[in-house]
Amino acid sequence: MPIRPSCHIAEHGFQLTVTGGTSPYSWQWAAAAGSALPPGLTMSGVGLIDGSPTTAGSYGVVVTVYDSSTPAAQTSANYSIMVSPPPPPQISTVNSPSAVVNVPYSFDFIASGGQLPLMWSETGALPTGLSFSSGGVLSGKPAVTGSFPITVMVQDSAGQNATPQNFTVQVTLHGFAMTGSMSSARISHTATLLNDGTVLIAGGQDNTGTPVANSELYGPSSGTFAVSGALGTPRYFHTATLLGTGQVLVAGGDDISGNAIASAELYDPASKTFSALSNMVSARDSYTATLLGNGKVLLAGGGNPNGIQATAELFDPSTGSFSPTGSMSAARAAHTATLLSSGKVLVTGGIDPNGNVLATAELYDPVSGTCTLTAGEMNDQRYTHTLPRCSTTQEQMRQIAPSRRPRSSIHRAAPSRQREAWALRARPTGQRCSTMEPCSSKEEPTKMDLLSLPRSYMIQAPGNSRPQAVCNLRAIATPQRC
Repeated sequence: MPIRPSCHIAEHGFQLTVTGGTSPYSWQWAAAAGSALPPGLTMSGVGLIDGSPTTAGSYGVVVTVYDSSTPAAQTSANYSIMVSPPPPPQISTVNSPSAVVNVPYSFDFIASGGQLPLMWSETGALPTGLSFSSGGVLSGKPAVTGSFPITVMVQDSAGQNATPQNFTVQVTLHGFAMTGSMSSARISHTATLLNDGTVLIAGGQDNTGTPVANSELYGPSSGTFAVSGALGTPRYFHTATLLGTGQVLVAGGDDISGNAIASAELYDPASKTFSALSNMVSARDSYTATLLGNGKVLLAGGGNPNGIQATAELFDPSTGSFSPTGSMSAARAAHTATLLSSGKVLVTGGIDPNGNVLATAELYDPVSGTCTLTAGEMNDQRYTHTLPRCSTTQEQMRQIAPSRRPRSSIHRAAPSRQREAWALRARPTGQRCSTMEPCSSKEEPTKMDLLSLPRSYMIQAPGNSRPQAVCNLRAIATPQRC
């Protein structure tokens, strides 16, 4: 009986079949005259055409099948294999590239889809010193500032064109330049530089003050943010510390009720997921987390429902657990903790349980597990040291008229109250006007409003239903006569 090859689609690839002859069969194929085999596809000895075609086109092939009789019977058939091109390329939408004058610059445009290789081009006048390559790279050292609109196009090897995209190249003086926006608006979150150069943005509060669990990654090369895994617990005012393993310890913070929490979790950059750890020894927010030279993490101070703490604890990545260590000499929150070259940790400033801004400093010794006050204090009392706005010092608070400064008790402000602004009356003693001439001796009122801060400590005025700010006040002087 003659053998007749036929074709049907298998789960993977195309399976050729045959009727007649004596099984088992063996298969071969070759390019038809004037044609070629389709790149990326192969045919196995059992007649399965499989693989990933790499080049679109029409390919004529001659398939030959042999049976197992002696002598072997054989038959051949001609097939035409059509490989269609993928969808046309699509240029990824990114923020317009920004460069700084006289500074080396490189920006990669990205496209998805299309048949590789891709060929890029642009129209429009580029800044002097920048060039655009066929690989989609805008690079060079811009020599002039300004805005330069360009239109970017990309074509794949099948001749398919992407939809042109318009961009404006911004060249600015030295300073800050715009980059991509986060996928979610947030405050009171953490930003941690990972070993691959990306930045993990985790947790925080949305524009309603609700804690969020989502996270995202910032890619410096693209200037864009991409959604990453979600925290197991929504939190804000927490810490996120890069460990020696490349993972990130996320611990503490506040929950939706504004209460400090003790839960902790670990972020794995490889899987982009968070996994739960055992709880901290104490719930805490507005504390510090410092990676030590031995790979452990020192978590110190902060606040919880019991008030501002002096306690400290250690996280050991090898066991994934927390254990107590020596307490600080002073209870403090909103302080700083810096690893020194000696391996010790310098703890400075902060705010104490009575609402006083501190000038004291102390050293934590990881060998003995103890804290000791330094011989000298800072020249100025300070907390939230990197806050880019002036904070009212105790001396400024003492300028508030005594009749306006009631005895108070400390408590935590609810998130919805953190933006409340209250007017206080202050003596403008020693103030100067913008002309640097002496101000009128007439006492003028000064308004103060509350700024957002990682954990707001407030004072409750007697007979008042709302808290007034005791810390992080910004003075806004009313017009004064010079």
